[in-house]
Amino acid sequence: MQFNHAFADGQAETCAPRSCGALPSSALGGTLQNTKIELVCLVAYNETKNITGANEFDIKESIIKIIEERCSALDDSIYNKVHERILKRINYIIFPIWQFDDLLNQFTKNIGG
Repeated sequence: MQFNHAFADGQAETCAPRSCGALPSSALGGTLQNTKIELVCLVAYNETKNITGANEFDIKESIIKIIEERCSALDDSIYNKVHERILKRINYIIFPIWQFDDLLNQFTKNIGG
């Protein structure tokens, strides 16, 4: 699995212009030429490993290392039933959340659940 670190160097990238014009209509209408569709999966999970580091750079590196360790521990056989050409078009945005239960409970409390 290849990792691209969006925040590793402190650079934020803009993925799309503010105004796409006719792009959405063309894509939905099937008239957009040379289109490649990619799937984006957002993954949020409860992380239990400790973050280390005394400064912003070291803390970010620690988080990246934790995510890489978790992903490399996945059994590759989970991907066997998905065709390789599809796998190449799946992008993961991973959110490790420390104390996820507390966050969910606070969210539920705030929305009146």
